[in-house]
Amino acid sequence: MKKYFPFFGNYVVQQILKRRILPRTLQMPITGFCNSRCVTCNIWKPIYPRVHMEATLLKEALRDPFFAKVENVGLNGGEPSLYPEIEKLLDALFVLPHLQSIYIISNGMCAEPLKKMIYIIKEKCSQRKIKVHLSLSIDAVGKTHDQIRGVSTAFEKTMATLKELNANPQLYCDELTVGCTLSRENIARVVEVECLMEKLNIPSYCHLAVPNRRLYNFDSSDFSILNDRRSLLMAAAYFFGRFKYEKSLRKRIIAFCTYYYLRQNGHDRIAGCNYLRSDVTITERMELYLCATASECIGNLREHTASELIASEKLKAVERNTKRYCDTCTHYVSFPTFRGLLFFIVEKLKSAVWVSYKIRAEFMQCFK
Repeated sequence: MKKYFPFFGNYVVQQILKRRILPRTLQMPITGFCNSRCVTCNIWKPIYPRVHMEATLLKEALRDPFFAKVENVGLNGGEPSLYPEIEKLLDALFVLPHLQSIYIISNGMCAEPLKKMIYIIKEKCSQRKIKVHLSLSIDAVGKTHDQIRGVSTAFEKTMATLKELNANPQLYCDELTVGCTLSRENIARVVEVECLMEKLNIPSYCHLAVPNRRLYNFDSSDFSILNDRRSLLMAAAYFFGRFKYEKSLRKRIIAFCTYYYLRQNGHDRIAGCNYLRSDVTITERMELYLCATASECIGNLREHTASELIASEKLKAVERNTKRYCDTCTHYVSFPTFRGLLFFIVEKLKSAVWVSYKIRAEFMQCFK
């Protein structure tokens, strides 16, 4: 129970007192290069800039006291296995004094570069007792996944990589999972992914595809489930099922937060989020953002330290503008607000109410 005290304290400071705390999680898209052509993302299109993060600049940026309490780092892209300087990047990350875990998201289509990268990460992190989590993206089974990823052999390649990694997971990571991004393209096929992963004994997690400034799709979200009534109803039914039947309490709560959001047609978020007043994003161009979804750029870490940017007037404007989108966002769903927890408890008690009515009805039948 002791480990939850800091969480509740930080929650009160951010959500109730509306005060900023130092970030505990740092999201880092380390490259703009990608080998897929996803319908839910535009980062691969040649009209947008493609660069790799400069590890030496990152190392200097992370020395700033603003990052002193970072515990978790997420590496994504683009496709992180295409990043050429992983050892230098790790040296930069090891500047963080309280780093506990690194979370990597990959499309898994390049088995050898990915295996080489995460083998190096695992070896170096194990020496420092830092946990390594790897999530491969699988959005459907077979051709539907290929269509979503825009590559004719995407599913075949990713599954081959997944099976290789799963044969010797201890060499590459402490936890191997599969992530499924739900859109209009695959909501009807999500159960197929779950069944396949159950067969392979690999945990799978689903989340909604969302408009995202960093992926250049913020104003063109035709893929969104919210834009199609049939898809929205199927997604709501799916997450309601997860809310009812998941074994893990945490997963049930997360599923309920997403279900409630969908039931309200995407206009009432009851999940908490640390990206408005704590956690931050550093892009491959060394730009500092709050969240990766709706935040505008606060400034560039080539020119200013994070502490300087966070103390600037620009932050207040970015925070104010970002907050306008929070209620309609369903990204970063990992814990409920107090209001969300109350709604969850009320929904769970409904079954008890119906059971009481059933008992009373049966009792009255006895006296007819």
